[in-house]
Amino acid sequence: MSESAQASVDDAAVDALTERLVTRLRGNLAGVALRAARVEALAIEAVPAIHALVFALSTDRAADASSLEHHETTAMFALLGRACALDGATPSAAYAVAPALLAAFEAEGWPVPEPLPRALHAVFFEGFVRGAEESARAAGIREKVRAVPFLPLGGGRMLVVLSGAYDAEQLTEHLESIARAAFGAETRACLVALAGEVESSRAALGPVLHFAELLASIGVEVGLAGALPADVEVGRGIIVDHSLDGLLRRLPPVREDVRARLSAAVTGLLRRS
Repeated sequence: MSESAQASVDDAAVDALTERLVTRLRGNLAGVALRAARVEALAIEAVPAIHALVFALSTDRAADASSLEHHETTAMFALLGRACALDGATPSAAYAVAPALLAAFEAEGWPVPEPLPRALHAVFFEGFVRGAEESARAAGIREKVRAVPFLPLGGGRMLVVLSGAYDAEQLTEHLESIARAAFGAETRACLVALAGEVESSRAALGPVLHFAELLASIGVEVGLAGALPADVEVGRGIIVDHSLDGLLRRLPPVREDVRARLSAAVTGLLRRS
């Protein structure tokens, strides 16, 4: 470590050093398969990791990866790896990020002593893996919401089928888009078939009840088919029945043969969901 690195570093000097390190990091990532916007995002995300590492390298425990001085450094490198994954970087591109940042420190006269580089690279990639898993789960949740069956039945009627558990915020947004479509199509009645957690949990029903009340407010007759909790209150203009078949008998008339086929089809959808 250079003499300047060993000296106590004030805030102004840290800010200046951080700016130079970020500039070097951008340059070091220029040859990596990352979009310019992604490189810029990583440069911003790297600032907390840079500050933590500068502090740790300024102490007499700089070479001890397990020291308390490096506790924040390892946490910030893990978060940087997570951010890299959530931003959509590939594993091969992510593999180059931690070495690029450590090379920037080396070029500024702040070499990172062994075995710290290996430890920081490992914790960065652990964070990347966790972020990739988190991203995959979020993608699965979004896909499930987008796959919610929304079927026009003719005669101003539509059917929505919901089964299982959903992310409340994303389901609310999706159901609001269906409500806008229903308004544009001059829908007279909407049947909502429910099964699993979305019918049995009061919290999970929140987006569904919001959707039903929104439709009812624009004059759409709404029917909810499912075993809703006894303490759930629904607004005016909303009909609740334990079965879709029973609901179809109570809403605007549907031919008997159509009702039977529709009830069977929805039962199949709920079982596959």
